[in-house]
Formats: sequence, structure tokens, C-alpha cells
Amino acid sequence: MVSRDQENSEIRYMYPIKASLAPEGETIAFSLSTDQGFQWIGKCDRDPSQFEDVDVTLTKKDRAKEYLKLMLMSEDLPSTEIMTRINSFGIADKTIRIAQKELGITAYRKENAWYWHWNNE
Repeated sequence: MVSRDQENSEIRYMYPIKASLAPEGETIAFSLSTDQGFQWIGKCDRDPSQFEDVDVTLTKKDRAKEYLKLMLMSEDLPSTEIMTRINSFGIADKTIRIAQKELGITAYRKENAWYWHWNNE
């Protein structure tokens, strides 16, 4: 799950909301701004229960859409990189493709690789 910092809207926290067979992971912070784009801040000791917008009812498709928006907000990325990153959250290729289509994300070829572009205006 990803939540915004209450005091600084450019900072976001990523944390696990379900870990059936694995130990719970740590909260990781990153910033997202129009000036500097995406930047990792790193591990932090924020407790996910402190966040107001925790919604464990999100479907995998909804989560895939959120990940796609975050990843493509500031730059186009190779589709293989996108799929690998989102697959690591337990979301299948088919679900990612459905989310891609619903968000209107387009693909184009550049230097023998497929890139995805999201027009977030």
C-alpha cells in the first residue's frame, strides 16, 4: 500500500498490508515531485496503522493502477521493467495489462524495447 505523508504531500510511504506466508516488510519512504520526479528516501520506522488512508479492500487491479500511475508519472519506462516491479507485489501480467488499458497507457517501441507512456494530464 502507498500513503501520503500528512505534513509533506510529496513524501509517500510504501508498506505491506498482507503477508500470509512471509514476515511483514518494513515501511519504505520515497518522494514524488514535478521538479525532481521520483526519489527513494529509504526504510523508515513509520507504523502503517498511523496512516489515515489505509484501505485493505483495494483489488489487485486497483493496486496495479496505482503502481502504474506512480511509475509513469514523470517518465516513460520499459514495459519489462514495469511488469517485473509490479509482479513482485503478487500481481499477474493479465491484471497489469487490464489496468494499463483502463488507464489509457500506450506503448511504443524505442531502441528494440517496448516503453509505456501515460498521459496524466
